[in-house]
Amino acid sequence: MSGALSDIRVLDLSSDVAGPYCARLLGDFGADVIKVEPPSGEPGRQLEPLVDGPAGAGASGFFAFLNTNKRGISLNLESAQGQALFRALARQADVIVESYAPGYLDDRRIGYDLLDAARPGIILTSITPFGQTGPWRDRPGNDLTVFALSGWADLNARGGGPPLKGSGHQAAFVGAVAGFLGAVAALFHRDHTGEGQHVDVSMLEALTETYGPRFLGAQHGAGPDRPMSPGMTDFMAGPVPCKDGYFSLTLSRAHFWRDAMTELGLSELATDELFWNRQLMRKELAPKVEPAIARRGKYELFERLSMLRVVSGMVLTTEELYANLHLRDRGFFVEIDQRSLGKVEMPGAPFKMTATPAEYRRPAPALGEHTGEVLRELLGLSDEDIEDMRRAGDVA
Repeated sequence: MSGALSDIRVLDLSSDVAGPYCARLLGDFGADVIKVEPPSGEPGRQLEPLVDGPAGAGASGFFAFLNTNKRGISLNLESAQGQALFRALARQADVIVESYAPGYLDDRRIGYDLLDAARPGIILTSITPFGQTGPWRDRPGNDLTVFALSGWADLNARGGGPPLKGSGHQAAFVGAVAGFLGAVAALFHRDHTGEGQHVDVSMLEALTETYGPRFLGAQHGAGPDRPMSPGMTDFMAGPVPCKDGYFSLTLSRAHFWRDAMTELGLSELATDELFWNRQLMRKELAPKVEPAIARRGKYELFERLSMLRVVSGMVLTTEELYANLHLRDRGFFVEIDQRSLGKVEMPGAPFKMTATPAEYRRPAPALGEHTGEVLRELLGLSDEDIEDMRRAGDVA
């Protein structure tokens, strides 16, 4: 079966999280993705969790996840020969994904204008914290920086406490998906016009896009969410404790309210009047509703309320999520022999296609694993040429 992007070749110059995940998505749907690392390896090889596996201690599970479906080569972009090799490889590529600071590629004579002149129709997807233009373009940033600046940290403040960053690398993954969409859109444009383009992804803008409804509300005088008092839980904003974890309710419609209160054994609260006054009476209602939730198990509540068409959710731990029957039934987790880690299961692609589904053809590469293979295949270099370049430090 050929993937949707099986005729596309990608050079992945990126590091850390956003760029590598963008390139992995392209690879999951068939693209030939060649990861280009410096001789010392990219910093993502040190991302936690670092686990023991067949290759020894300290292999990065994060790197393995981000770099599945890629071949790996090592080029020294600080040397003239390494830059020349990259330009030669770019002439046979369709998409380049990179995450260097703005201006880095231009300084090494591998920026978009030079690449497009040598390979008309090339698509360069750059994913950086603040984008290629603007007064912040040269400032350093990371997931924490972007989460704070996007407004989400402020919105996540609870109980009168300080702003909170989302766990993990949410800003980076949102930026990665934006980069994937931009690259695919640019490929469609090239199919119609023959023109390539530079796709400029700002992680700040990608994450702030998801904050958009707040801006619309602010333009019409809507204030911020009413803050809770310190230490106060809120069954209408959830999650709140239940017998075996935490549970959340969405009570934005009259029938959600009526049916949830009835299921919780609080039929005296299942009235239209209390629904319309629920926000004003939340302090009076909470001592009745929250103990009723606390007496019930989360799985039981979720099943019962879902059957009643009440929007609700249970908080799953990582272990529960991994064992989740719904995700298992949909084939979301895929098994891959990552070599450095052994056979592992990891999340698959975030969407499904009936004709050209994602395929997992190869594990994340060892540093420079495919340097010789790629240089022989794409550039016609001999083993002697490649060995000379290794001795000179141009490739690894």
